[in-house]
Amino acid sequence: MYQQMDELLFNADIIASTLNSSMNKTMENFFINRPVKNCRPFAICIMDEASQCVEPEALIPLRLRFNKLVMVGDPAQLGATVTSVQAKKKDYDVSLFARIFKNFEHEPNNPIQNLTCQYRMHSDIMTWPNRRFYGGKLRQGDQNRNFGLANYKVLNLEDSTENVQGSSIWNYQEAKFVADLTEFIKDYLVGKKDKKSIGIITFYNSQKTEIIKALRKRNVPVGDELGKEHEYVTVRSVDGFQGSECDIIIISCVRSKTNGQDQKENQSSGIGFLADEQRLNVALTRARYAEYVVGNFSELKKNKTWREMMDNAKERKKFVYVKSKPSRHQISRYLQSVGDL
Repeated sequence: MYQQMDELLFNADIIASTLNSSMNKTMENFFINRPVKNCRPFAICIMDEASQCVEPEALIPLRLRFNKLVMVGDPAQLGATVTSVQAKKKDYDVSLFARIFKNFEHEPNNPIQNLTCQYRMHSDIMTWPNRRFYGGKLRQGDQNRNFGLANYKVLNLEDSTENVQGSSIWNYQEAKFVADLTEFIKDYLVGKKDKKSIGIITFYNSQKTEIIKALRKRNVPVGDELGKEHEYVTVRSVDGFQGSECDIIIISCVRSKTNGQDQKENQSSGIGFLADEQRLNVALTRARYAEYVVGNFSELKKNKTWREMMDNAKERKKFVYVKSKPSRHQISRYLQSVGDL
């Protein structure tokens, strides 16, 4: 078996691995401990999602002694998951990619190549994230994102209450509306024989559970099977959606007026995860054809970034006031391609 592995590694033009596996026992033995005679040296290492790893992880493959390193990532999106507060205070969550980016960003001859042409999002979806997170540098690639419903809407659901129990936060009214909205879009696609995928993103796992329950009550299929995305509705947290995309994205913001035993404690915490701009950027840049942001903006606008997004949506006539318990006809009106209702 070892001989077969040696032969495989000896003849391989490309070796794909995770950062940790790049120096596992097999790789270390073959390339470091007992380098095989006439074995080709590594010419280049391409490190994908380089902004999502902690710096020590990024150093692991350096032992392979390659000639060039290409790091691919986006420092404006989520970095490594670090739960230790003390570690964060010491910048353990700052990736090598982010450190290099920051040090060279304004140098005249820096090694950073910005990829500014995006092919994923409809221009209506791209507009505000481009302005807020990318300095207006993104431009639209050649694409066709025509869609019968609105490409982008911010849906203001003020008649909702967040529930708090310990560290769990959910919003039943918002989950119900998101499920109604999803059911309408799913029926619309079926009627048009249009096989577009639908994804729901939320900032809290308890809300994810609540949305899935509401969808199942409406017999909307929920799943996450590769190759069958158009058959199911995918429900994930923001962190779970980084690196992924869907044709249609619905974002459930959750935070609202508080109803729960930890009301006083929760009110002092602002809008929690929603205040993280990297997390918000990920949520807002997953959609290809259409994106619908659902939240209580009377609460969210207390945060400067969310207020800017709300004001921008109003300027572009993409902001909708959702009535309490809207009918199917009203939901249809909310998703009209133009108009501020």
